[in-house]
Amino acid sequence: MKQKISLVVIIGLGAYFLSVFSCSTKEIKNPFLAPQVSSESEKRVSVMAYNVENLFDTLHDQGKKDFTYLPKALKEDSQEVSQYCAKQKGFRAKECIELNWSEATLEKKIHNVSEVFKQVYQKGPDIVILEEVENLNVLHILNKQALLFAGYTTEVLIEGQDERGIDIGLLSRLPLAGQPILHNIVWEAAKEKDPRGTRGILQVPLELPNQAVLYVFGLHFPSQGNDVEFRKDAINTLKKALDQLPKDSFWLVAGDWNITEEEESEYQLISGNFGSYGNLSHIIGCKDCKGTHNYRKDWAFLDIILFSNTLLNQDSAVSVDSKSITTPMWALDQLRPTGRPNRFDAEKKTGISDHLPIYAELVIKNNLSNSKKNSSEAVK
Repeated sequence: MKQKISLVVIIGLGAYFLSVFSCSTKEIKNPFLAPQVSSESEKRVSVMAYNVENLFDTLHDQGKKDFTYLPKALKEDSQEVSQYCAKQKGFRAKECIELNWSEATLEKKIHNVSEVFKQVYQKGPDIVILEEVENLNVLHILNKQALLFAGYTTEVLIEGQDERGIDIGLLSRLPLAGQPILHNIVWEAAKEKDPRGTRGILQVPLELPNQAVLYVFGLHFPSQGNDVEFRKDAINTLKKALDQLPKDSFWLVAGDWNITEEEESEYQLISGNFGSYGNLSHIIGCKDCKGTHNYRKDWAFLDIILFSNTLLNQDSAVSVDSKSITTPMWALDQLRPTGRPNRFDAEKKTGISDHLPIYAELVIKNNLSNSKKNSSEAVK
């Protein structure tokens, strides 16, 4: 009798957990469980922007304040590091002194980051814009040690003026269609506030499967620790870069804008400046998304893709599929139990980043009538 009761209990528990798992899977709505859709008449190119949060190599870059992210053995022997750490406050001072950013730590960090790539059809997006990457060396390490499955042949990172040394990197399976450019922020509104060096805006022209040129801009605007004038100057720098593009170009701007909903509501930094240029990822899609960043239980879309009007035209040779826009969050260890992004813990070797990526797919038509014209104009 006891065996029968136990069997009933086991079956009941099994059915319960199966139902819970099925419900949670349904709620998650992972769009990458099915194969990527393509046809003879059109292809798809996927784009992801991701703030990977402090992706440093283990070497000191001359002139940069990267001292927190060095092996502990190097810190202990350096007076320069000791002096820098002594000037830090709170947990940053403790982290500066005690964090051991060793080769083993870096290896685990890039492994965890690569898991986010794998969730996109097991091969990673076609184009990835990465924020908070220290240099081309660590971008190359990430690509060649952890992302071989993705087959990225294009690696781009141009050193900027950020005092810690973090930059914007780009990886892609698509070839370059011209020379990448870094637009350093021009300080105007913030020039009286002693502006520090910050990340520039990366511009990379890529050749799409139908030979059209896609201009990809990657950015990481000054943080909320800076006055709004800093982000206003960044906005103006971006506008000037976009205004230099050939007419009717295909372009997108992706990255960490660091503009909160409250700030946007007060100053209309994005809507007031780019309303005539195009539209935003979480406005035209991502309807089930909470946001990409969670600070003190408040979700926000700090990470955004701005699509040009040409990409919003569904009849053009290249267009965005608004239904594809999402915030990929199904990688192992990407979220805390609370559902918030899980920061990388160097001691426990867990977590990935305090941001979620923003993702979209472009539909590439094989009709070259418009795209050839766009490509030829781009190289003039």
